[in-house]
Amino acid sequence: MSNNHGQKLAGKIAVITGGSSGIGLATAKRFVEEGAHVVITGRREKELKEAAAFIKRNVTTVVGDVSRLEDLDRLYAVVKEKHGHIDVLFANAGAGNVAAFVPDYRLAPEHPFPAAIDDAEKCYRGLLDRGYTKIALTGDSAGGNLALLLLSRLQQEGTTTPVGAVALSPVTDLALTGDTWSSRAEADPYFTRSQATDLVTAYVGSLDPKIPALSPLYGDLRSLPPIRVHVGNDEVLLDDTRRYVERAVESGVDASADVWEA
Repeated sequence: MSNNHGQKLAGKIAVITGGSSGIGLATAKRFVEEGAHVVITGRREKELKEAAAFIKRNVTTVVGDVSRLEDLDRLYAVVKEKHGHIDVLFANAGAGNVAAFVPDYRLAPEHPFPAAIDDAEKCYRGLLDRGYTKIALTGDSAGGNLALLLLSRLQQEGTTTPVGAVALSPVTDLALTGDTWSSRAEADPYFTRSQATDLVTAYVGSLDPKIPALSPLYGDLRSLPPIRVHVGNDEVLLDDTRRYVERAVESGVDASADVWEA
């Protein structure tokens, strides 16, 4: 019987956290069989070497615990230096003893602002009530907006703040004033300014989109925990990342952005 799964992932770069054992290792093996080069992480160098020997080819190993921001930074630095981009990310959270909670929050237009951020805060407080203390926030695009807004809201309220946040291509400016909405429009046709304008209107109604409660770019960023942001160089949301991280750094925050090349 043939083990050839085809080359569906030919030339792709796949990062697999917790890839030294269990489902992570099995996934890494399968991805290589489908043509990918895999980057696997794990906390034990010996287990990673054994995993690489099992996979045999097209594999890079990175020792580290991805629940630690400094190790996560090192992982992305290795990937960026060797490969320049990530095509597939398989987050095997269980391997790092990290519990993931995905809130089912209310969405616009049926539930405009502040429904989503209120729901996110209630979820966060519920986790605190259940004894969780080391909580990191993450979100993608509009979810990145929500994660960064929640970070600022909790800081201002004096609540126990998260240990950090990771945002992927976050919308930090609902006024859509970034230059890359124009300069990257041709390279990023999936998300247009007119489409984004309609979505913002459905969410904010008659409110000023520049108020800090809606756009984290315009908020008070002082004393926030570490923040890491990832965005593509060809994305219309590039300026949303660059300007937010610049303001955060100016405010004394341990913040950085990884801009990925296509």
